[in-house]
Amino acid sequence: MLEIRITRTSVFISVVMLATAIFVSSALSALANSEADIVYPVSELGGCTDEAECAAYCEEVEHARECLDFADKHNLISPEEIAEARRFLEIVEKGGPGGCKDEASCSAYCEDVNNLPECVDFIEKYGDISQDELQRLKQIAAAIRQGVNPPGGCKDEASCLAYCSDDSNWRECVDFAEAAGFISGAEA
Repeated sequence: MLEIRITRTSVFISVVMLATAIFVSSALSALANSEADIVYPVSELGGCTDEAECAAYCEEVEHARECLDFADKHNLISPEEIAEARRFLEIVEKGGPGGCKDEASCSAYCEDVNNLPECVDFIEKYGDISQDELQRLKQIAAAIRQGVNPPGGCKDEASCLAYCSDDSNWRECVDFAEAAGFISGAEA
């Protein structure tokens, strides 16, 4: 279960990083539809001299904020799209959990169960998962924040499942499940 959730986190982070470029491209499409309103060179966009040059300028992530400001100022995309793009840009600029900037580093960071609290905070703020799944992740993260160690010191779903599939470790696994709120004291 944990591995599926982590994979969704990684995919989400990758999608977020690409979404900024998509929103900027939307603004450029709108720019092409409103070309009569644009006076070249566009000083706000690095002095680009035509639509193609402006498009190339805005495809670079480091110029995303300028391009969004320009699109907002000239009403090239809707306020909702601007707000969503700014949210995505915040993620790109700050990075994901542990400061990760790409799928591989985010996946590696979030695969370590000890980083789950930070990853869950990120998913809660930016993610698109069901409330039930988010609640389960929050329960595990809360247990870890309270100092409850994963059973056997497992670091990822595979090692946790392997550890808990050994009958001699059942008590430790049940204790963790109880601490995370998956089972009650009576059930434990």
